[in-house]
Amino acid sequence: MKILQVFVFFVSINLISQDKFSFNENGVNPAYIVNNVKSKTQEELFTGSVKWVKKTYLNPDVEINTQIKNEEIRFTGIEKACLKYKALGIEYSEDLKYVISVSFKEGRYKFEPILLETRSASGWTKINPKYYYKKNGKIKKIVKDYPQIISNLLNSINNKLLNFLINGSKNKDDW
Repeated sequence: MKILQVFVFFVSINLISQDKFSFNENGVNPAYIVNNVKSKTQEELFTGSVKWVKKTYLNPDVEINTQIKNEEIRFTGIEKACLKYKALGIEYSEDLKYVISVSFKEGRYKFEPILLETRSASGWTKINPKYYYKKNGKIKKIVKDYPQIISNLLNSINNKLLNFLINGSKNKDDW
């Protein structure tokens, strides 16, 4: 039964959300993705998204930066030590901070990453994609994994939210 639920989840994700984020020398593309959830009202999408943020993040009251009832939420998250690189034989890692805006309309929501920052020894710095690429458009070897890591993170967050909005929190233990 669980295999069937997993299969239905992945099929529904693929049918509903064909767009995926990618990261290149121009930054995050596309700038936003609209996900259709025809079975939900604008209010249900808003309420479900707020509930998802509160269940997903440790300090949801801090992470939810903006909340306009039934219209938009904006939240911040930090992925610890996810950006890894090697320099002079030493492995380093940086945290990635993201700010996501989610806007709602009847039966759909817009998922928009609006800020990406890295934290290193000098503090938080807005990601400048041009820094990671050579003039010929090729990724610098030292950060070759960054585009895939950033793309995967954004797509994962969007897919987890979409799954929650479609299926609710069906992961409840039957205690």
